[in-house]
Amino acid sequence: MPVLKVVLTLSFIHYVQLLIIVTVIEELFPVKFSLDLSKNESILFFAFSGILHYFLFYNKEKWRAIEKEFKGESTKHKKIGLILVLIYLLGTIIFFFTLLVGLGMYHDSLK
Repeated sequence: MPVLKVVLTLSFIHYVQLLIIVTVIEELFPVKFSLDLSKNESILFFAFSGILHYFLFYNKEKWRAIEKEFKGESTKHKKIGLILVLIYLLGTIIFFFTLLVGLGMYHDSLK
C-alpha cells in the first residue's frame, strides 16, 4: 500500500507542476495548449501517469532498501517527514493558484 500512496502523490504533484509549466508558457508566449479534457480523458491521463510513475520510479530492490532504512524510524521522525511532504504538496498547489492570480493581474502587460 505504501507504493500506491507514493505513486499517487507523485502523479498528482507532477500533474500540478505540468499545469504550472503550461500556464507560464501560455502567458509568456503566443501558444495555446488544449487542456479541455473530459472526465474520462482526465481519468485516463491520471491512470496513465500513475502507471508511468510506477514503472519509472518504483524499483523493488530500491523500495525494499528504503523500507528497511525507515523501518525503525521513530514516530517523531515519521511526523516530520509527513509534514515536509504535505508542505511540498500544498506548496505546489498554492504556487499554482498564486501564479494564476499573479499572471491574471499582469496579463495585459505580459503580452
